[in-house]
Amino acid sequence: MGTPHSTKKRAQLPSNTETLVLTILKEGSKYGLEIVSASDGEITRQEVYVMLERMISKGLVAREKIGPKRVYFSLTDHGKKMSAAIEAFHRALE
Repeated sequence: MGTPHSTKKRAQLPSNTETLVLTILKEGSKYGLEIVSASDGEITRQEVYVMLERMISKGLVAREKIGPKRVYFSLTDHGKKMSAAIEAFHRALE
């Protein structure tokens, strides 16, 4: 018999652009184009919503619809923990 495999899912690290979104959303909820603007050209209009959907599926970001046209995105508890861990990692490298 082989060794038993863990059924626990391993956390996937965010990409560099996802890390940027975590940093931007740490300041508070934003809608997609605010995230694009705050990224200083790192994130385009074409990719922001695809990336946000991926981050929602990872449990890092939550979506909140406000009004008929505005959808805001914010960090989940998991997203806040991931953001804090990334910051701590970067501080340790300094």
